[in-house]
Amino acid sequence: MNIFTNFIFMMILIISPLIYLVDVHAKGNEKKSFFNGMVVGAYSHFLALKELNIRSKPMTKSKRLGRIKKGERVEVLGRVGRTQWFIIKQDGKAKGFVYRKLLAPILDGSISESLTGKLGYGTFPLCTYILKFKKKESINNSLQVISNYLVNFSCQDGKKIFSFEVDMFLTELAYRYKKNYIFQVNLDLPNVLDKTGERISITNLYHIKEGALEPLSHSNPKISSKNQKISKYTSVEKVLRSAIVNSYMKWGHDTWKKIILSN
Repeated sequence: MNIFTNFIFMMILIISPLIYLVDVHAKGNEKKSFFNGMVVGAYSHFLALKELNIRSKPMTKSKRLGRIKKGERVEVLGRVGRTQWFIIKQDGKAKGFVYRKLLAPILDGSISESLTGKLGYGTFPLCTYILKFKKKESINNSLQVISNYLVNFSCQDGKKIFSFEVDMFLTELAYRYKKNYIFQVNLDLPNVLDKTGERISITNLYHIKEGALEPLSHSNPKISSKNQKISKYTSVEKVLRSAIVNSYMKWGHDTWKKIILSN
């Protein structure tokens, strides 16, 4: 038997801008509204940074309905007014309230199908690419999980035809575990090194609430500042495509020469 069987089961009835939590087992006139207050929209997917309590009301002294384990993913229905309390959902129904500061935004980076596309700009090589999801990977001694991808490029520069692979990853837990809604997207050239001997890596930051992908690092500032803009995207697939375009541009002529020479 579920350990929460003896607790109050609740369902959610949304009447904008109010939200009602009701005891669905009460009969007739016995039904009571446990919460009748202002609720605002909120991002819906979070991860518990530590064990936290599910409360019957948005206050720490209210009845405890259950617990959420550290590292468990949580689905949020909304935020109570301007407070730090979220209404969460479990098994398709409203369950209760949890404190926002113990949660971090999270997303799912897995994709079911490969992504393909074409790239071209100025005198840069003309390329096609195929992006494939590889696996998810937990980072040692942390709650961070990254989605790994492999991007295969097939390019032509004048009469020279060449191909190469790029490693790519997306952080599923918000950047540096902060309260922000920013996720990191990286593309790494495994066989091409910069002046310090490190492999060239391009970083983008995905601001999920704004649907914006922001270029963060680049190998050629002149090329980047002239051609890069913050892009508006709202799905993981579109973010991955945009990150590939940003990297193609930010590699610049010097990096492209190294890529060509390495083939």
